[in-house]
Amino acid sequence: MVNPHFFFEGKLSREESASALFATCIQQSKVFAERFCRLIGMQTPPNDLLEVKIEEKDTDVVFSVDSANTVVIVEIKIASGAKSDGQLAMYYERFAAESTSKRFVCVYLAPTDSLGKSEVEQLDLRPGDCAQTITWEQVAQAARDLPDIDREFVREGLKSVLDIIERKRSSYYDRVGDRAFLYDTINVAHQLVKEKGIAHRIMPWRGKRCVEVYTCKTAITASVSIFFDSRDDGSVVLPRRNDLPVLTLTARFQPSKKNGKQPSTAAWWNSVKENEVLMSGYSFTSVDGWMVFEE
Repeated sequence: MVNPHFFFEGKLSREESASALFATCIQQSKVFAERFCRLIGMQTPPNDLLEVKIEEKDTDVVFSVDSANTVVIVEIKIASGAKSDGQLAMYYERFAAESTSKRFVCVYLAPTDSLGKSEVEQLDLRPGDCAQTITWEQVAQAARDLPDIDREFVREGLKSVLDIIERKRSSYYDRVGDRAFLYDTINVAHQLVKEKGIAHRIMPWRGKRCVEVYTCKTAITASVSIFFDSRDDGSVVLPRRNDLPVLTLTARFQPSKKNGKQPSTAAWWNSVKENEVLMSGYSFTSVDGWMVFEE
């Protein structure tokens, strides 16, 4: 039996291994490549050669469909804790800046649709370009009943990915111990914000080493986060003082990717980030492109 499990047994991260596997499947199986293209709204003929690359401009997987004059950018995640805000937008902007003639399709491939939704919403797409989230389950469905030469490798490879996702769901993010306390804390924070009647969409996020509430589709991207250490098995033990958990709250803001390009916003931001800013009694300072307050 062809078993591509070695992709996931080396020193590469799980995301890097999944990227290499996915790129191999796209390159090796024309039928799978066609089905994936249809899944993301493209029609590619059987004889259309695909140029597949990994880690180009730090992007997980990129492949081109010459007959459609299209480049597909695929950001791959197999765990929610690996998500990095604005990552897909950054990769898209790098490619789009270098090619004004190509059409770009941005894909966030993750365990769930909701994981990549905020990433897709941040994109400031040019006319004709598009973006969407795709789940690994959808990709596995596209791999069903492939021709014999491809079937076993692609099927077993995607099964390995789904198995890893399931193991992470069942072990890394169990709502037990101090992780349950952190989840409850962020749920209460989210509910308090909702009760304020704010018109903008506010979402909670629960990752392996972070919980937070953050804004969606706003001119200013803002979040309040709690970062913490997580053991290899996903469990969390918070430091304590007088038997009470000790937490560090991190609040931060910056212009959204789209709004930050506006001249007036850019001018405002350049003036803000050079100084200490006092907001609601809290002092924010510039750290890695954000205005940040910690307590």
